[in-house]
Amino acid sequence: MQTTQNSANWNADHMLNLLLVGMDSSPGRTDTLTDTMILLQVNTSTGQSAMYGIARNMFCMPLPSGIAGHFPNPSSKYTCPPGTFTSPIEVNGEVNALFYDAAFVHRDWYPGFPLSNCNGKSGSDYDYCRLQMDWGRGTFALEQAVGALTGVNVDGSAIINLPGFARLVDDLGGIDVNVPVYSSSVAGSGPVSDYPCGPKGSWQAAWHIGNLGNRVCTYPHNGYPVSDGTGAIVAQMKRDAASSGGKQSILWQSGPDIAFTIQTGQQHMDGEWALAYARSREYSSDYDRMARQQFVLRTIGTQVKACSILPRLLDPNGLLHDIGNFFWTDMPTDGSTLTTLAGLAQHITGDNVQKWYLNPGTLNSPSGTTLITKNGWSQAQYIVKHGLDKAVPASGSGGSGGGGGGGFGC
Repeated sequence: MQTTQNSANWNADHMLNLLLVGMDSSPGRTDTLTDTMILLQVNTSTGQSAMYGIARNMFCMPLPSGIAGHFPNPSSKYTCPPGTFTSPIEVNGEVNALFYDAAFVHRDWYPGFPLSNCNGKSGSDYDYCRLQMDWGRGTFALEQAVGALTGVNVDGSAIINLPGFARLVDDLGGIDVNVPVYSSSVAGSGPVSDYPCGPKGSWQAAWHIGNLGNRVCTYPHNGYPVSDGTGAIVAQMKRDAASSGGKQSILWQSGPDIAFTIQTGQQHMDGEWALAYARSREYSSDYDRMARQQFVLRTIGTQVKACSILPRLLDPNGLLHDIGNFFWTDMPTDGSTLTTLAGLAQHITGDNVQKWYLNPGTLNSPSGTTLITKNGWSQAQYIVKHGLDKAVPASGSGGSGGGGGGGFGC
């Protein structure tokens, strides 16, 4: 794991800006997409905190000067100004492909990490080489782009792949989630379902006929794909559902694809169910999914006492070892830093974390698009600049916390 100048000195200004990334590089994919991006901001002196969800399907993403020069004439569905991101693998140039572009496609366009040479390596040696070098460059490029969008220096990132998130939740003993009843004023609320969908006459249409333009199954698909790529995990999911009191159900399976429903109300979710709840978007929207993802993270933050799991974080064979290459960070992972971060997290409860979403509604994008205009860029920076204005200081403090962490220690 490589640190950057920003991550090595993350608390120099007593403000932590940590990018939380959910990576979709599941079995069968030939690309690596950052489908979940949340900027966590914490005042390490007061414990005030906020989360900013960044829409995965934004395009015309502003880029810092060192990268912008490589995009003089962006081409996408909508005309993007020079110096903004255009993806080579996503039709609309969506920002969730920026990491992949920096790591594997236009590697020399993104400064900050040296180009890797993994030729001649294989197996775990190749994986380690790519993880350290290519992922490092992709991560740093994404941090720079999010910094350009929000106007802050991103200190570092914590990246977890889909199976890694499920395993982490399982290692924590699962989470208790009170799925909110649907309300038109609460993003992401209501039951969550996912099942096949397709045009009339297709086998998927027996489940649902696509209705392009109404946010309901806008393209044919074969159901929700579980994270192991084989469907072997489904047997365990069914056993978990049997003890959910009818809150969780699997209606159909074909290999890794399933049809499932998660009802509203209080329920326990093990890893794969928590992932399905946070990940599915087929019958809601990307923005509902953003809200659910923040909700799950706040739930974990409220239920899991960071200081109580600190020994498992410090143990070389503990949590970080168990999720292995499913997890990557450029933050320092020495004992002092982990103790400081755990002590800070211990005093930040999920309910006190301010919730913000950088999406078409908040960034004044043209109707029906995720285009970042000049005004939208300014709006994003305004939201982040004032995101902690109404945040409640964390209650209590204890110990020094180490590293200048504002006295919030374990």
